[in-house]
Amino acid sequence: MATSTQLLSTKSDWDAWQKSFELEARTVEIWDIILGTEERLSKPPAELDMRRYTKRRGPTTAAAHATRSTSVSGSATPQNEDNPVDGIPTHEMEMTIASRESYRYDKRRLELRKKEYKEQQQAIQKLVKLVRETVAPDVFALHYKSGDSLKDTYKKLEQALAMTVMEKMAMSRQAYQLAITPLKKEPRSFTDWVDTWEKAIDKAIIDKVAPNAMGWWSDLLQAVQVIPEVASTLRNYRLHVRNEIESNTLTPRVVASYLKEEYAIARALTKQPAVRIAKGSFGPTFNNSDTEALSSASPRKRAYTHGKHSGCRACSLYHELPVCWYCFPELAPDGWKPNDEVAKRVNDKLRDDKSLAREVKAKRRTKNDKKVSWAKGKQLATNTKEVSSLEQAEE
Repeated sequence: MATSTQLLSTKSDWDAWQKSFELEARTVEIWDIILGTEERLSKPPAELDMRRYTKRRGPTTAAAHATRSTSVSGSATPQNEDNPVDGIPTHEMEMTIASRESYRYDKRRLELRKKEYKEQQQAIQKLVKLVRETVAPDVFALHYKSGDSLKDTYKKLEQALAMTVMEKMAMSRQAYQLAITPLKKEPRSFTDWVDTWEKAIDKAIIDKVAPNAMGWWSDLLQAVQVIPEVASTLRNYRLHVRNEIESNTLTPRVVASYLKEEYAIARALTKQPAVRIAKGSFGPTFNNSDTEALSSASPRKRAYTHGKHSGCRACSLYHELPVCWYCFPELAPDGWKPNDEVAKRVNDKLRDDKSLAREVKAKRRTKNDKKVSWAKGKQLATNTKEVSSLEQAEE
C-alpha cells in the first residue's frame, strides 16, 4: 500500500486527505468497516468443538466385541465399525462417516475465517499507521482517546474537520477570486501561475461557484493584461473557440495547456539569436542579390503582431504559417517537443485542405532550394580562395 503524503491539519485539508484515506481503505477492503456497514472481526475465530462430532466404533472395539460374540454363540458375527459409541473423538479418523464430512467442512470454513481475520488485522494496522503519519500531531492528540478504534477516530476527525457545503463554496470562491486577481507584473513562473489558476477554476466549477465560460474567460483575460503577448494570444484564440465559449463547453484545461505552450514558444523565440551574414563574407564572386538570398534563409523569430492576423492556418496557434514548427520542424529550437493534439490537428488539416498542403509543400521546397544555394555558395567561395592562393604562390 502506497503511503499518502497528504497532511491533515486544517479544514482546508480534509477533502484531499479524506479521498486519499478512502482510497487506501477500499484498497485493503475495510472501507465498509470504517463506515459501519460491516462488522469487524473483533477476535480470532474459536477452534472447533470436538463434542459436536460423533465417535464411531473403532477396530479395537469391534475386534473385542467379535471375540465376545464368538465365545457366546460359537460363530463370528460381522460388526459395523461405523456404529456410534459414547465418547468424544480426538481426531477425524475416530468419527463416523457423516461426522467426518461435517468436521472437514467446518475445518475449511475455520481456516478461511482465520485467514480473513489475519488479513483484516493487517489492513487495520496499515491504516492506523497511515493516520499516525498523515494527521498533524496536535490534531491527532486532540481527537483520539486511548481505546478508540480506527472507526471511532475517523468519525471524530470527520466531525471536527469536514466542511459544510456552504464552507466549501466560500473557500472555492475565495481561491478563485485570488487566482484571477490582475497581475501587476509578469510572474517569475508563468506556468506555475497558470497551474494555480486552473486548479482554482476547476474547484470552483466542482463546487458550483464559478461563472460560465464567458465569465471566466473574461476574468482570465483581465488578469493577464500586464503581459501584452499573452493577452493578445487570448484575444486571437477566442476566434477559434467562440462556439465552445458561447455553449459553455470550453474547459479550463484546454485553455491552460494552450497558454503554457504558446508562452513557452514566445519566450524561446525571444531568446533565440538571429543569424546574420555580412556582405562580402564569401569573396567578390557574390553580388548583393546573392548575399540577400543567403540572408533570407536565416531563422526568423515567430514574433507576436498584436492582433494583425488570426493565427497559423495549420496549427491554429498564434504565429504565421512560414514559421510554424509543426509544418517546418527544422525551424524549432533544440529540445522542442510537439504537442500530440496540435500535431494531430495539423495532420488532419494537411490531409483535408489540399490548398494548404500545396502551400506547405511549396514553402518547404523553397526552403530546401535556399539550403542548396547556401551550400553551393560556400563551395564556390572555398574554390575561389584556393585559386587565389595558387595564383599568389605562382607569382
